[in-house]
Amino acid sequence: LLQVLSAEGVYIGTYIPDIDMLHCERTIRKKIPGIAWCGIRHTGSRLIVEIAEETPHIPMHHSRTPCNIIAAENAQITSITLYVGQLRRFPGDGVAKGDMIVSGTYENADGITTFHRAYASITGIYTKEAELTVYREQKSAVPTGKVSRRKWLRLFGMKLPLSLPAERYEAARREHAEVPLSFLQWKLPVSILTETETELSETVVTRTPEELQLALQSEIVRYEQNILSDVTIHDRAMDLEESEEALTCHLRYTVEGEIGEEADFYVRFAPE
Repeated sequence: LLQVLSAEGVYIGTYIPDIDMLHCERTIRKKIPGIAWCGIRHTGSRLIVEIAEETPHIPMHHSRTPCNIIAAENAQITSITLYVGQLRRFPGDGVAKGDMIVSGTYENADGITTFHRAYASITGIYTKEAELTVYREQKSAVPTGKVSRRKWLRLFGMKLPLSLPAERYEAARREHAEVPLSFLQWKLPVSILTETETELSETVVTRTPEELQLALQSEIVRYEQNILSDVTIHDRAMDLEESEEALTCHLRYTVEGEIGEEADFYVRFAPE
């Protein structure tokens, strides 16, 4: 989310009236898979991004609907735990995406064919590729050194000012702190609310080669923690492509994970 918003010019210090929130909402839904809804609003100087992730569709099928299990990746099978079905491939075999691994069709010695819903856990080793880019120039908001504070007395839900109106900055970082008051062991319905506002100035920072490498490493770690969290990484090959504007990393992973995918099939019986 932060990366997408930053690319759209939204980061700490951005002037809120300049933000096209509707455009940012559409961009987030377009660029981030799995986002069903996005809404952006602000309270004071704080921008709030609310999202709703897509609910995985659970196919509503009858338990007796026959199906095969096919390969979801070009892979080499490492293990199979079979519950229902007949094996067509075995551990150590290579499979192409779409190949049948477990069949839901049975034929007995008398030539009678029956159809079942295949069920198995199948893992395999396969490759996965990714491309990550970090840019040399990065917009950043840095403190100017100017700080203002305001205080209120919160009493039974009311806010009573304890200080004169402080200077408001066009771009700032605001922090709120609330300290409840007590008497002996009793907590009173009274507290002191403090708002600290630090002025920020937008600047363009040019990363050093070392900072660019660290930023790229952070992107790689984030990618592996989010996208590859459900697989085991066996190997990682990395090719770097450097230009005047950015550093791009082409990644090729060798991973091990679940490769079985259910594929329903329907049987049409010829009329007698």
